[in-house]
Amino acid sequence: MRFDVWRYRCESCGAEFDGPGFDSSFFYGTFVAYSSNLEIAIWDSCETPLWDEFSALVEADPRAGGISDYSLGDLIRGVASRCLDPDSRGAAFAFAGHCFCPYCDPPGEVHPAGSRDGDWPDPGRAVTSVRWDGLSDEDKAREVRVALDVLLGRPG
Repeated sequence: MRFDVWRYRCESCGAEFDGPGFDSSFFYGTFVAYSSNLEIAIWDSCETPLWDEFSALVEADPRAGGISDYSLGDLIRGVASRCLDPDSRGAAFAFAGHCFCPYCDPPGEVHPAGSRDGDWPDPGRAVTSVRWDGLSDEDKAREVRVALDVLLGRPG
């Protein structure tokens, strides 16, 4: 996947910095995640069983009942952000549709301030799920419940 260089401005601290934007010509079921370290992970949800696994666990939670397909997709991507392996420096990837401020803690939300010429030097890597794959079914269900507690703002 090819990522363009974009200029971003952080809403929290006002910093401007270059970060990855992306060429939106990727395929259906492909999601791009960014970490606060400006690393990129690419999740082809059609090529791994992870989407189905996360989806089944999220849909089994009573708090997910009655939500739209769009909101369900957001929840599944939110769970994935918390359950898939982190970047090379231990920061979680987020499927938020944009990168995050590398200067704020927690990472501030950013907005494009303009595009730049050229390609981002990191083409991204496929998401990995080594830790998740090593969990028992019971532990996976617990991880998803905890992630939903955070995402929904209320314990299940």
